[in-house]
Amino acid sequence: IKADSACYLFNPNKLQEIIFKIIPDEFSLLTQIKKGEIDLAEDIKSEKVKELTENGNISIGSIRGRDYSYIGWNYVDPAAKQKEQIKPNKFFSSLKTRKALSLAVNRIEIFQSVIGKYGEIYDSPISPIFKLYYDSTLSTVDYNPALAKKLLAEDGWKDINGNGILEKNNQEFSFKIYSNTGNSKREFAATIIKNNLREVGIDAEIIFIERNELVDGLLSRKYDAWLSGWSVEIPLNLDPFWSSDPEKGTLNFASFTNQELDKLLNDIKPSDSEEKKKLIYDSISNIFKQNEPVTILFWSDNIIAYNKRIKNISFSPLGLYSNAWKWETEK
Repeated sequence: IKADSACYLFNPNKLQEIIFKIIPDEFSLLTQIKKGEIDLAEDIKSEKVKELTENGNISIGSIRGRDYSYIGWNYVDPAAKQKEQIKPNKFFSSLKTRKALSLAVNRIEIFQSVIGKYGEIYDSPISPIFKLYYDSTLSTVDYNPALAKKLLAEDGWKDINGNGILEKNNQEFSFKIYSNTGNSKREFAATIIKNNLREVGIDAEIIFIERNELVDGLLSRKYDAWLSGWSVEIPLNLDPFWSSDPEKGTLNFASFTNQELDKLLNDIKPSDSEEKKKLIYDSISNIFKQNEPVTILFWSDNIIAYNKRIKNISFSPLGLYSNAWKWETEK
């Protein structure tokens, strides 16, 4: 793309052209940026930062997270849903069990291994980039397998036959978690999640499928559980993800229903004062925290590697290139 000389922001001394290059694999991407064959790349893995910074020509930047990874728990029985029937999910319709699941997953280990300092653990669907709506009082669920076992036992899940897997009503706590291939962060997280759940007596099989197949299955609500992620919109709009109205909540794959949440989502207006919005969003975060409709693993930043010959470069949550008209390059 080329700078538009008719635009009032046009400056002949600034960057005049950006050439996009599609690079199909990570190894080639890292090799080319280290060699100076490309000048900028985003979505860099945190474990690659040290390798890149050892090259004296590369700087690292980041955009605070608009993306979060999570484990989704289906509130309704997927087999019944395929028959257009609504039946509570035998595993995840109970709040006590969902809280136990969050306690059983060692999110700190996952976070430190795949994110490092480029993100945070925050139990809200409202991104930390919205500083006014960020609720610093919102506590994070700690890793506590002992408490998870206690809650599961209180909810009727017990290892009756001694095989190491909990059961209730002649149903073993055994299910499948679906995710998409080609995402190393989720592949790593999946291994930890599977092992963590096994420690509390839950048998979770991780199944990786092609992204298109995963999306089709989520849209039809055919999975008990899944490992995926979302990127929040700017301006903030939570309706598609959490409204129980099927016309609005098209991406509410968990089929989460909460009347108070629906009322808050319906009440908020773009013209509302920031003070009113904050009160509403704080209430939404607390409803989310109290009900654990999904287990948020972490919010992740967009890590950017760029050649030091690019000057006056800055990044915004609005997008990687939102300030590109200010950039300069050394001749």
